[in-house]
Amino acid sequence: MLFLSWLPAYNTPFDPISHAREDEFCIRGSIFEQEEGDIITSGFEVEIPNPGLGLIGLGRSERYAVLSEKLASDNMPVELARGRVIAVPSELGQQTLTLRFQCVPPDEDVVLKTAANDLRTGEIDGYDPYGHPDDREKFETYDALFHSRDASDDPMSALAGRLELWRWDRKTLEIERVSMVSGGDTHIIDSDGFESTLQVTLRNPPRARTRLRVVASWTQEAKGVQSLPAVNMPVDTYSWQDLMQKLPQPGTSVGENTGWHVAESEITYFNQHSILDSFDAGMEKYALNDEKVIGCQVLMQAATVGVQIRLGYDFQQQREELLTISMPVAQQEVLGDDKNETADVIHLAPLNLDPSTPLWTFEDPTTLEPMQYEIGDEVIYNGHKWRCIVAHTASTIFSYSSFVQVEKRAAINPISARFFDSTRGTRAVRYAIRMLQRRVYVRARCLEISFQCEWSAARSMKCGDFCRIYNRKIGTVQAKISSIKLVAAGAKRYAEVTLLAYLGDGSLAPVPEAGEEQTGLITYKLSATPASQPTNASALRAQVHFVDVINAYAEQKSAALFEQDPVAVIESLPTRIELDVDPIREEDLLTRNLTVTCKPIWIPRDAVIGS
Repeated sequence: MLFLSWLPAYNTPFDPISHAREDEFCIRGSIFEQEEGDIITSGFEVEIPNPGLGLIGLGRSERYAVLSEKLASDNMPVELARGRVIAVPSELGQQTLTLRFQCVPPDEDVVLKTAANDLRTGEIDGYDPYGHPDDREKFETYDALFHSRDASDDPMSALAGRLELWRWDRKTLEIERVSMVSGGDTHIIDSDGFESTLQVTLRNPPRARTRLRVVASWTQEAKGVQSLPAVNMPVDTYSWQDLMQKLPQPGTSVGENTGWHVAESEITYFNQHSILDSFDAGMEKYALNDEKVIGCQVLMQAATVGVQIRLGYDFQQQREELLTISMPVAQQEVLGDDKNETADVIHLAPLNLDPSTPLWTFEDPTTLEPMQYEIGDEVIYNGHKWRCIVAHTASTIFSYSSFVQVEKRAAINPISARFFDSTRGTRAVRYAIRMLQRRVYVRARCLEISFQCEWSAARSMKCGDFCRIYNRKIGTVQAKISSIKLVAAGAKRYAEVTLLAYLGDGSLAPVPEAGEEQTGLITYKLSATPASQPTNASALRAQVHFVDVINAYAEQKSAALFEQDPVAVIESLPTRIELDVDPIREEDLLTRNLTVTCKPIWIPRDAVIGS
């Protein structure tokens, strides 16, 4: 018989003596465990005599209970499940009512979110695409670029690159991860136990080849000041005052739409020549044709001016890379329609931002309660990354004294002209491959086998375990359990079990050859065209320019000699510094295509179909 005993706390250890009692008499009951998307949930329900309104007294709706039993073959009572009442019964006016329990701890959302966040690897150093697979695993099974900044609100996203499911243990109420492929106990069911209830259904198997496109968009940027001055030279001139007054100021554009501007300009030194130069001048202007004047000369003093000009650059180029992944699957030929399927397209988060650090907010968007920041918490505020150094409750104004600014980590160097075939991009490629692998594996579990068997044979089963059965029509099948329901209705007890079997063709996992790479058990080859670079952004900081001095001292002196008005001649030939720069080329959107071709991915051979 079933025993339902109320617990003082959800984690109270099961006591075969004190808990094997009927706090509520169980007329009938059932226990279920099943996959719901990416999580395995469990619960139980019992039908009891209606105890009246006292059942819904204060606190009763949140109480935990443990369900146990003692079969004739058991030496002592066995715990079956424990859980929390999840709904107030609606049959309070009937002779009996049903209590429904969910096998989760009181703070299940926090527990699940914490477990998921432990799997999220942000923008940290240490990734080596050619390192040991164990060292690469945490990088290649999660990439924040593929998810929203508030991805922590969705614990399921942490498993998007893993062949795993979340599972709540129905006895301990702890969260765990179970593999979709391996692990777990193996239960053997004799054919006599399910022959009459066997149902076999072929679900939607994956196509022979599945495709996925990933789009990365970013603005390639190079902004800064050159490491060396473009002009750093002495200039000898008579028009030194004019030269110093008209020296270009910081911010002045060099040419028109060249991408270059004056970042710094200064006169580093100034030395007047100690020897004056004399020039013969016309009598008409300088002596007013005075007959007493025999001749006129003009004395001019030149100077050496030290000029230094450093240029700045501003380059922006819109870029886009389209990564197309093609993944064939090594499965047996099965019936299916030949309709074309629309390939999924994933747009990555901006590459120049830190995608894994949450934005600062003063209140929880779900509860509207003030945020509690602990030491070490990191946030993005006003475009910068901050780390909490003083635990505090947030107010509507950002507390600069409680945070310290730290380096913001982005997925790409702003000057980079390529992404997917870079070190960081390799991580994104491999995560995308694993995401596609998971999607293929979910569909590859396409043979659904359901049957009923004895309660005692299924009592220890759980989702994630293997079950091996034999039937003359389907042969031997060993596959993962996707759902189980234990039903006790009076003296009748039975279990409903569903398996999901892979239909692999029996081939082994491919081994990488020359020019191929591997992530997990997937072997692939990346093909890419060179990145178009109309401007070499990394070379702008050290780019050399042509500099020429126009109308310097020698040219001015030569032109003024033997002229009637040497002053006017020199004034008409002011000294100028001419700077010839190569314009920084910026094109419209530059699109680059890359292709990943996988070898047929291995899937288990849980069953054999065909002749």
